[in-house]
Amino acid sequence: MTIHHSAPRNITPDAGFLPSQNSSEPISTQQATTAMAIRPAMSKEEFLSIMDAPIAKQIFAEPDIAKAVTSFSAEQKAALLHFNGISASSDVEASKNLLHLFAAFHAKDEQQLALYLDKGVSTGVRLDYGLPLYSKANGSGEDIYVCSVKVMLGGHASQDLDIDDKGLQGYVQNSFRIRDLLRNAPNKQPIQPTPGALEYVLSNASAYRDSNNNPVIVFIPGVIDVEGAPVSRLIEQALLNGANVNDVGFFDVPGIVWSAIQADTNAVNLFLSRGAKVNFDKPDSFGNHSVTTWAATTLKAAGDDIAYSARMLSILEVLCAADESLNVPNSLGKQPLDYLPAEFNAAKEHLLAKRTALSTQTTQKY
Repeated sequence: MTIHHSAPRNITPDAGFLPSQNSSEPISTQQATTAMAIRPAMSKEEFLSIMDAPIAKQIFAEPDIAKAVTSFSAEQKAALLHFNGISASSDVEASKNLLHLFAAFHAKDEQQLALYLDKGVSTGVRLDYGLPLYSKANGSGEDIYVCSVKVMLGGHASQDLDIDDKGLQGYVQNSFRIRDLLRNAPNKQPIQPTPGALEYVLSNASAYRDSNNNPVIVFIPGVIDVEGAPVSRLIEQALLNGANVNDVGFFDVPGIVWSAIQADTNAVNLFLSRGAKVNFDKPDSFGNHSVTTWAATTLKAAGDDIAYSARMLSILEVLCAADESLNVPNSLGKQPLDYLPAEFNAAKEHLLAKRTALSTQTTQKY
């Protein structure tokens, strides 16, 4: 049965929603073009030339780093270096340490993570798709994404998983302990990409793929904490350069899911205003039918982060109002709001009541 509903409404401060610290209001085409034209994009030859520099050869000769990038193309290895601000003239040992931390996270090696974090390596280390491991300003990074997947699979901070897919189990099993390590690390300084590298990726928005085969529009919402480049403008520029707003990537999810997971209210608002769908054209890898499930699992993963939870509740209110599959379970037998933690039962009732009221109002119009 189809549920009549109102169109997604914007998340705005006037509606009582809290803005993200890493986003901006939707901007015009002219503003987006002007904002991203400050630094010219590298050519492909310039982008790849870092791979011929002695520093790249030394970094990728490190066994743990080499193992982490086994499946990477030369372009993706170059992106890993550029997103971490590594150039031909960078300090070799400092650069190695950045990517040793990346490799430790890739391997989910808590001991090595603790070692490099204690050495003062920043949690701002970025993956080849620009997302930092952890951002102090945002309260999350890649860490919250992995925690959210564990919640979706039935685990939590103190509850281990035992599932048939041991590769996926290993990917998420210690995710909450790793999140705690990152949240409590001494250095959370953001790392700035090499000038022109981000622009190169955006200029190839319709063709570029990261190491997980994500198109640019899927991973660009995670490129947070870049000076002079708010996430909403990056999304806008990707769309201007030919990206499809509803393209999907890893786990068969679109970019709006990444913005929801990062609790980026303004980026979610922008996606919706540009035609992003709350309900997926086909279920994702876990059988989810909408963005709402990912927002709900991330709310649980956020734990005691009050500011993060407040932003996520704002997003959930908008998603629930537009979700046509709110009562449809995923392949794990869970409906979207089943993932909300017990302490949010009152919020769950509020979301459902508001959804019912909106549905009734819309149905009466017909």
